[in-house]
Amino acid sequence: MKFDGFEMWPSWRRKGATEEELRRVGEILERAGGGGFVRLLPKYRELDVTMDEARPAGMAVWVAEGWVRKELAREMETLAGFSRRGEEELLPGEMVQVNVDCIEERVAGMGPHYGFHGYALTMLVWVEKGEIWDERGEVAEM
Repeated sequence: MKFDGFEMWPSWRRKGATEEELRRVGEILERAGGGGFVRLLPKYRELDVTMDEARPAGMAVWVAEGWVRKELAREMETLAGFSRRGEEELLPGEMVQVNVDCIEERVAGMGPHYGFHGYALTMLVWVEKGEIWDERGEVAEM
């Protein structure tokens, strides 16, 4: 689905995402930071934005964002203009995970974890409140 400055699609894990869900989450991203989340991102040549599964209230941030260990979530950085919660903080409501890949260059082969050079981030979007509740990411390189 197309939005101002980006396109967003359901991830392969998101079964049965509706156009209404995509539209609501996309509109939150368009408003974020007073001019859209895209202006807060590092430079990129290609932008890949996917909506992942919903995360239930009561889940810890580090689990909701898909980190294997809470220490990994603690090591991730948060870009200026985004919110960050404690790794063990519990989600106060249902949220949707959104993954954003800021791709500078795609890299073939088995070596790179992400398959590109650039920046990879994950966000928890609280649709009911209309906000990006938590964001963290890392440089994607070999």
